[in-house]
Amino acid sequence: MSNNNYLLIGTITNDIFKESIFYGGSGVYSSLTAKNFGLNTMLVTSISKKVDLSFLGNIQILRQHSETITTFEHKYESGRRVIYLKERSNLLGEELIPGIWESPMIVHVAPLCGEIDPQIVNHFSDSFKVLTAQGLLRVFDKNGKSKFDDQINMKDIFGIYDIVIFSIEDIEYSWKFADKCANYTSLLVVTTGEKGCTIYFEGKKVSVEGDNLISVDTTGAGDVFSTAYTIYYQKTADPVLSARIANKVAAHSLEGIGFNSVPDSSIIKNICLGMDL
Repeated sequence: MSNNNYLLIGTITNDIFKESIFYGGSGVYSSLTAKNFGLNTMLVTSISKKVDLSFLGNIQILRQHSETITTFEHKYESGRRVIYLKERSNLLGEELIPGIWESPMIVHVAPLCGEIDPQIVNHFSDSFKVLTAQGLLRVFDKNGKSKFDDQINMKDIFGIYDIVIFSIEDIEYSWKFADKCANYTSLLVVTTGEKGCTIYFEGKKVSVEGDNLISVDTTGAGDVFSTAYTIYYQKTADPVLSARIANKVAAHSLEGIGFNSVPDSSIIKNICLGMDL
């Protein structure tokens, strides 16, 4: 695959945090990260056509119109982040994707609340495929509170992706569940917040230490990490080096609030230069 196209299939959300509302979701954080890495970034999302997305710059956007926008409220309870689903936009399907977008270098599927069928990736036979699985690992109670759901069909879903990524928080700190997931994908990455991440590959389980920077807001950090990891792994095929880079890029995203926290191209360039890349 000679192009440098990064196709993200993911939702743009309203994120409520401390009585403020920001645009967020993988549709924002991951696409901005890919753009700042210098890739030709394309986004398929579900959101009202009335919403001004000019803040995404030159990202190519194909939007399915939705009268509602997926809305999450982020709270901290007993020291842990808890997510409440307030509203959900329309489901996303492969019929939205134009033919000229069918062969990107990387296709990143990023469900947040079951709004994307993970089998959609079968539409892209020649692309490098990554799944950020958080939205397949949660259900919501009658109050919208998110909780871990371990009923995912690992064999049929994880096996069709080159990388699967989720956080230890997504699976309520169950390393037993993560160990099981590793049997169904060639590369599993479990992020562990400020501690960094743990990588499963070639029968190994390797932890890569994170970077300690002041944390203002963790929202979106996982998306930034996942995108940075995917880009460098696709380029180098080095799972540990990719983790070191992604940890550094994601750490910088902790210093701000909302999508303005995504590290810009100059920060990313300096990180790569500092690692002789």
